Amino acid sequence: MKSKETPISGLRLKATKGKIEVNGQQHSEIVLWADTSPEDVLITTSCKSDCELKAWNVWRIDDLTQAWVGNAGLVVDEHDHSITLRCSDGVGDVDFDDFVVQIELKSLQK
Repeated sequence: MKSKETPISGLRLKATKGKIEVNGQQHSEIVLWADTSPEDVLITTSCKSDCELKAWNVWRIDDLTQAWVGNAGLVVDEHDHSITLRCSDGVGDVDFDDFVVQIELKSLQK
């Protein structure tokens, strides 16, 4: 993750018809905050059929989480085994370098 200092950026992940496992805990939705998450986070998803993993940027101002307002946006760069999300928070001018996250994709089929 690469992020500017303010506002605090985060990555929200939501599994529809499935679960996200991180640090031994399972949830349907999580937020990884730039100021508290480790640089590398292993996330495992488990689902039945027709599962989707959705991801979008969020930011926090005065303990209020915001998304999809102002100049918020996201550019998705797909590579062979990774995805880079370049995010603009909704504050100020559009800047897709406000928050940059790289997701490495690995199949752990049993």
